[in-house]
Amino acid sequence: MKRAGKILSLVTLIVVLSTSLCFAGELNLEESYPKDGATGASMENLGVKLYFDSAMTADKVGKINENAFTLTDPEGKKMPTRVLYPEKEEGVVLVLLDTTADLDGDGNADYTSAISNSQYKLTISGDLTDDKGDTLGQDQTITFTTINQKIAVMVNMLMMVVMFGGMMFISTKEAKKAAQASGQKQKEEAFNPYKEAKRTGKSVEEVIEKHEKEVARQEKKAARNAKNDEEEEEWIDVNTYRVKRRHPISEGGGKYITGRKAIAEAKAAEEAARKAEKAAAKRNVKKGKGKKK
Repeated sequence: MKRAGKILSLVTLIVVLSTSLCFAGELNLEESYPKDGATGASMENLGVKLYFDSAMTADKVGKINENAFTLTDPEGKKMPTRVLYPEKEEGVVLVLLDTTADLDGDGNADYTSAISNSQYKLTISGDLTDDKGDTLGQDQTITFTTINQKIAVMVNMLMMVVMFGGMMFISTKEAKKAAQASGQKQKEEAFNPYKEAKRTGKSVEEVIEKHEKEVARQEKKAARNAKNDEEEEEWIDVNTYRVKRRHPISEGGGKYITGRKAIAEAKAAEEAARKAEKAAAKRNVKKGKGKKK
């Protein structure tokens, strides 16, 4: 009887321990920014943002996880860090480089800074604990490389040169147009038909007529150039083509007849007949004037 009681007690103890182990969970790291192996990380506010599947707050686990994060430089030297637990983001932990830490203990900040194009490593201890008491279980590392500052500066300078070059090109083009318009206007204002007539030996009327024709030609040319500039600025689709002349529908195999050609030919014939009739009437009138009664 006593033996059976001992066996029953042992079984009960095993069941209880098994049940507690079943309810015990494990903390998992789901994501990080920057990711492991990432390049081009920012040098300002150097750090890693960690996303866990369980909540962690500074009040509950701040002291426990005080030494759970280790940030090392390219030479493997431990760097000072600040660990933040954002209240509005559950399961998120920020591990930042502490740039104002007192490394030598003299009471003054040493202003540690990150190095360009260098590799840093964040080690997360397996003893990291969440608010429920669950742990990470094993150490995890995240390695990332900072941005190459020289290349970044070169790219920024190149972009600035391209931008300013474009602005200068547009400004020069607009200034040239304005200068041409101003010169044309001054030329028109400076035109004196009497001086020009005296210089060329032509009449004032001929000089003015020639000048008006020249002005009309220049305006037509300027309008054509402006239209060409607008057409160049418009987007032309790759499937859009230009033709040298208009083609009738019959060249494309169409059989639809509008009758416009026949109408035009009839009008032309009618106009020719009318002109011929007028010419004959004028000739008859002239012949009649030469006769005597």
